[in-house]
Amino acid sequence: MKVSVYLGEPVEEALDAVGEAALRSRSGRINTVVDRYLRIIQDAMPAFTKNEWFAIFDAHNGVVMSNWLSALHACNNVADSPWLDARWGIDHANLARRMEALPTAGRIAVAEAIERFWGAAYEMETDALKKIGVRLRNP
Repeated sequence: MKVSVYLGEPVEEALDAVGEAALRSRSGRINTVVDRYLRIIQDAMPAFTKNEWFAIFDAHNGVVMSNWLSALHACNNVADSPWLDARWGIDHANLARRMEALPTAGRIAVAEAIERFWGAAYEMETDALKKIGVRLRNP
C-alpha cells in the first residue's frame, strides 16, 4: 500500500541511524523498524487476568497515549482509579505496582494494547483480548 506520511523526529532518527542505506530505501527501513517493534511488543506483553486487562482499558478510556512517556505512566492512571476494584473485582493498587515494575518494553506493550483496544472500539469481551494479542493469566 502506498501512502503519504509525515516523518516525525523518531522516524528521522531511525533513518539517520543507518546512514546512506536508509536513503536508498526509506520504506524498507521503516518496515524493518516496525516489524522489530511488533516482535518486541509480542515478546514483552505481560500476562494479566482478563479482569485486570479490562480494568487497565477502563482506566484509559479517553486517554491519549501520545508518546513513550505516557506509556511509562499508564500505571498511574490505574493507581488513581480505586473504583476499578468494585467494577472489575481486582486490587487496583497491586495492579498498578505490577505495571510500574515492568521493564520499559513491557510498559510500552501495555500502552500498545490500550491503543489497540480503544482504537478498534472493542467491547469488554474475552474475544477482544485475543484479537489485540494480550497474554492472559488465570486468577
